Amino acid sequence: MAALMLVGAGLLGSCTTANHWQQVGHVRQSYIIRYCNDSLGTCLTTNGDFILRQDRRAFTRKERRVAAKKLGVAARQFLPLFTGTTNVPPYYRLRAAFIRHRPGSWWLTAGFTAVGAGRFARSITQATELSREYAYQVPNRDGFLYLVATEAPGKKNEGKPLVDRAFDMDMEFNAYVFPSVQPRGDSTLLNVSEQVDQAFLASSGGNYLAPLIALLDARRNPALINDASQHPLLQQLLVQYHAMAGNQDSARYFRLCSKKALLRTSVPLPAEPDFPHSSVPPAIESFQTEPAVQDILQRAASAKALLINEHHGSAHHRSLLAALLPQVYALGYRYLALETLSDSGFNERGFPLMSSGFYTREPTFANLVRTAHRIGFKLVGYDDMRAENRELSQAQHLLQALKTDPQARVVVYGGGQHMEVRPGTQAGAPGGAKKWMGQYLAELSQWPLTSVNQTYLEDVSLPAVDSLQPGSATALYKMVNNRRAPLRAVQDVYVRNKMMVSYLPVPYFDQSQTPWVNLPLPAPSSQAAGRQRQLIQVYLARELNRYPDPVPVYTAELTPRQQQLHLRLCPGQYSYKIYDEAAEVITGNWNIE
Repeated sequence: MAALMLVGAGLLGSCTTANHWQQVGHVRQSYIIRYCNDSLGTCLTTNGDFILRQDRRAFTRKERRVAAKKLGVAARQFLPLFTGTTNVPPYYRLRAAFIRHRPGSWWLTAGFTAVGAGRFARSITQATELSREYAYQVPNRDGFLYLVATEAPGKKNEGKPLVDRAFDMDMEFNAYVFPSVQPRGDSTLLNVSEQVDQAFLASSGGNYLAPLIALLDARRNPALINDASQHPLLQQLLVQYHAMAGNQDSARYFRLCSKKALLRTSVPLPAEPDFPHSSVPPAIESFQTEPAVQDILQRAASAKALLINEHHGSAHHRSLLAALLPQVYALGYRYLALETLSDSGFNERGFPLMSSGFYTREPTFANLVRTAHRIGFKLVGYDDMRAENRELSQAQHLLQALKTDPQARVVVYGGGQHMEVRPGTQAGAPGGAKKWMGQYLAELSQWPLTSVNQTYLEDVSLPAVDSLQPGSATALYKMVNNRRAPLRAVQDVYVRNKMMVSYLPVPYFDQSQTPWVNLPLPAPSSQAAGRQRQLIQVYLARELNRYPDPVPVYTAELTPRQQQLHLRLCPGQYSYKIYDEAAEVITGNWNIE
């Protein structure tokens, strides 16, 4: 991709030399590209599907006049910089201009909302048109960088209702591209996600402590903390990386905090037919509870596909699937389909690498797929983040993976609302309700399905679930006319999961007779003793001997001067690495008979 050149000698006052938008980031696995402009002292990060180019015609003369008039500035104060478009669906257009001689307070009078220090945003959803606008105060310049995102002309992303297109656009711009605009050279603020990922992968095989240190540094940065536009991404990263490090209490804490930081402020949620997602249900006369595993197995016996969702930052949700796997295999299920899996070599290898998927980096998830392979399941991935209609694509990919086996029965495991089965939805439906993968799968396959939800009751306070014992998973039904019914019409079983990851045998969940063992730890170095944080990563020795980057079977932060670990470790040979804050590592081995 060529560098971007700013044309026009008068662009920045008396500047007479050409100014460049230079690509300084490289396309990585996540397709991130960063562009910087030294004269503006500014950088921004985009999805790798964007093609950016300097073009003084980023706005036509008419568009420039209209935009300037809408903003209340003279056309001579509105100076086009660049334009960019995506080359795969969904198709977006991003344009930029420099607005001179306007104070920050002026944007508020123009109808923008302050989203951080020197940052203002406005979102418009009218009829079938979408736009996102963003203004960022350029360092040491009398003016603002003005960015406007729209759907690409002539490409309306057909086939998706407005609410879906608005959600996608929010995720692309309000939650990612716009917050990435930062001062040139400020590496902490430039892109938190990239910084954390780089910290994680800086050590061979991954360092699970390094992202926690990077995130702590980010949280101490006043510029980032005072910028509300950064909070959703920051808190999502805190949830995911604390879960990966084995800090489940911290992950839950940050997950609850993230609900207070609104990600979608400009697009109303579609109306639900009963009661809203992620809120306390209204008064229901009575509930009926059932042990979740037995209840799900009874339903799965007559189904061809068992759909189960999770919250990606809640490792204990994987405990429910771990309890189900041996028994659904006995029912004839032979496939486990995972939203996160992107590893064509897994079924031959039998264990995940760091590149196998983002969420499989969490040891409980990694052990889940190890256990599934050990039992005899064939694992398949089915997601396509870049598809024009992701939900439809997921269902199509899943059916394609199973087409050679007409008798296939499959467990499908993914996040959030993907597993919802909501008949009669999509464009033109009342409220424009989104059509999820579960409904596409039901329509395309005509299979009998059972869909299980673990997220809805996760944080609900009700007497019927508050009294449940730790270590349990309970299905909850509402009673209507003396008959039990699902809490919501879109899934069959709603589970309150209070299972505990620490109870699971490591790394094979089906080895239920594995006893608890006390494992000795080496003394920390004199430099680290009592002062630095330390985290242990435990590996199956045979995996680490074959590959440099298998996912650990266990991770945990160690307390100061901790002398041993207490866990259910299956017989075998293990290696461990203990990292401290300086990325110094201590290694060792255990042999469990």
